[in-house]
This record gives sequence, structure tokens and C-alpha cells, in this order.
Amino acid sequence: MSNKKFNSKTKTKGWFPIAKYLFKTEKHPVRQSTLKCSSSVEAALSVQETQMIEGTTSSLQCNEREAIRIALYEASRRASEAYEGYFECARWDTDKRGHTARSRAGKWSLPRIEKDETSLAAQQLKISEKEFIRLAIIWLARGIKDESIIRLTKTPRIPKDEVAMNWSRENRGKPPSESVKKLKDARDKAKELSDYLFEQKRESASSEYEFRNGLPSELLRQIDDEDMDLFLENQSWEQDFLGENQDIDDIEFLIHCKMRAFQCSYEDAKFFVEGDLKEFNMLVKMTSKEQLQYLKQKDLYMNSPSPKEAELIEHRRKREEELQESMRRREEREKTWTDYVETRRLERRMIGCPEPYPHLPNPLPKDYPMPDDWNPEHLG
Repeated sequence: MSNKKFNSKTKTKGWFPIAKYLFKTEKHPVRQSTLKCSSSVEAALSVQETQMIEGTTSSLQCNEREAIRIALYEASRRASEAYEGYFECARWDTDKRGHTARSRAGKWSLPRIEKDETSLAAQQLKISEKEFIRLAIIWLARGIKDESIIRLTKTPRIPKDEVAMNWSRENRGKPPSESVKKLKDARDKAKELSDYLFEQKRESASSEYEFRNGLPSELLRQIDDEDMDLFLENQSWEQDFLGENQDIDDIEFLIHCKMRAFQCSYEDAKFFVEGDLKEFNMLVKMTSKEQLQYLKQKDLYMNSPSPKEAELIEHRRKREEELQESMRRREEREKTWTDYVETRRLERRMIGCPEPYPHLPNPLPKDYPMPDDWNPEHLG
């Protein structure tokens, strides 16, 4: 839930938690105009776009026709800004969520000169008039909501505290609003969820710090170098894989990434990817309270993983133990270039990375001559 929805940075936030954006539009040129509304404009709208008009009408404190005229007036004068920010949502063939299935017809009357300005702005942007109308609606509604638009032509926004005080005076002596109580509860639950997630990140960062703080600097450099090598190798693999499989969809790509990361079968990787997507879609539909309960239960559940998860975790644990044992044996052996080659090969194989020395025999015979250009630092 976005923090911008909440009135979190004002003096009245304790008792007026939800941000409400209102404008003084009495002096706006549209509302001052006495021209006859002899022309009209129309556009198909989605449900969300219709809701945007309702929200804008409320913020501008006028009727719907005046709100549309103000949106067109302002967008005509800031056409490039509106286009760059929201044309992908307004275009006729968009696939943006909330802007498809335009089954509602909108039609509004306005003076001829305002219609001509709308048509001219659309021509300059090389889009249709209907697309420009939707663009104006979306740009103004989103701008008001995310506070990128706080002033219109001769139309300042009313300070949030002033809105809150006016609301308080109008509702003094009335019983508490059930809707406001629900909004305050939603705010508190959202904060509780945010605090929980922050604490989880803090604990993770603290554990990482304690782990690194106990290691010698030389080993830390080695770990960081290997992490960077792995990162670069993963990037290279992804680029090569996508280059060879240009038509692959996102789900298949994620499955192959999971297979490579965990060295598991296609079926196991698919099982985990589908589970992640299902969880994401479920969380999106939850309230803050439901998300918090779910995440707490999940943390408890992680201590008792499913059979498939336990199998993968155990598989990875054994591989890490094998790597640690290999490193221990390496330290005990005489330092040789062949040991270095075999150790690096084992390390790369354990994390599913490509062969580091494809030009050398595998396995490497003990009496195989060391290359003339071998780095003497790479012994042992």
C-alpha cells in the first residue's frame, strides 16, 4: 500500500489519516468562461478510467463536465509532459492493467474553442482525439494522486491541514465515522506490516554483518571476488540463453534460471516457479492485515519445509559440505597448479557454472605439464 495515500507528514495526521487533495477552482479559466458549450468530445473508457474522472471531479470540487474541460485545458498546455508520462495507458491498443476492456462511453459538451484546442494538441502529438481525451483524464488524475500536480492555472491546491481542519469543523459534534475508523485501522495495519518487513530485513543484514565480521580480510576478498565472478557468469549465461531462445516466455525463462541455480530437474524448478507466482498473485489480493498474518505463518512454516523443499535444501547442504571438505583437503596438500585447477573445477561445478579450463584435460593427469603462461600465484 502506497504511503502517499496516507496523510503522514502533516500536523493533523493523528486524527485525519487519509490524504485528501482539493483544489480552489473558482478562478480557473474554464469555470470563469461564459462561452456556450456548443460542441462535444467523446471517448471509450475502462472502469478504472471512469473512477479516475470521479476522483478528479471530487478533487476539483466541480461537476464532471467542468472536470473534463479542466483536464483537457491543462493537458493541452502541458501536452508533452502528459504524453511522456501516460500515453502507453491512453493508447487505443494498450495492454496496461486497468486500461483495457473500455466498455463505457463518455461524452461531454464544451465550447468550440476548447474542442479546437483539444484537436490541435492531439494533432501535434500525432495521436487521435479520443486518445488525447483519455490521456488528459489519466494524466490529471495520476498527477493529483502522486502529488506531481499541486497547482493548475489560477488554481492552487488547498493545504492538507486546512482540508483536515475544515472537515473537523463541518463534522464537529457528529458521531465518529465508521469509514474513517476503517481507514485508520487500515493505516495502522499497513504500518505494522511495514515494520515487520523492515525488521526482517534488519535481522538479515545483521546476520550478514556478523558472518562477514568474523572472517579474515583475505577470505572476504576471495568471497567477494567469487561472488562477482558468479554474477558476471550468470549475466553471460542469461544473455546467451535468451539469444538462443528469443521466443521463450517469462515463465519458461524463470524455470531454466531456477534449474541452473539449484541444479534441479525441470519438474522441480517448474513446481517452485509456479508456487512463487501463485503466492505473488495471492498477496496482491490481500489486505495489509492478511499479508502480515500470512508472512508470519510462512516464517514459521519455513522451519518445517515440504518434502520437495527439504530434499533440495539437503541436496544443497551436502554440496556445500563437499565444497568445504574439498577446501580443507586442499589446504592440507602440497601447493600445486594441478590442485588449483581441480579445485576451481569442483567449485564451479558445485554452483552450476561452466568449466573454467575447457582447454585442459578433465580429469587432469598428475604429470600433465604446467602451461608456460600459468600465473605462479595460482598454486594450490
